[in-house]
Amino acid sequence: MAATPWRGALGERVRATRVERGWSMRMVSMKSRVPESTWRRLEAGEAVSDAALIGVSDALGWPQGQCFRIIANELDDAERRGD
Repeated sequence: MAATPWRGALGERVRATRVERGWSMRMVSMKSRVPESTWRRLEAGEAVSDAALIGVSDALGWPQGQCFRIIANELDDAERRGD
């Protein structure tokens, strides 16, 4: 499935947070029990499951549902722009 703007924005935020904290993909993968391949796909802006998004939010210490809020905000912004 092709990357969409909201997936790309989410992936960028996830990667930026992980890198800011100095965490490797392997470390967060073990912490979250979300496979490293899923982290790679997410950070690349590709589709991942809702369960993976919950694990990612937990691993990053984000409030519950933060990934879904980022998606909703990106979709709202796209609608306002007429994308």
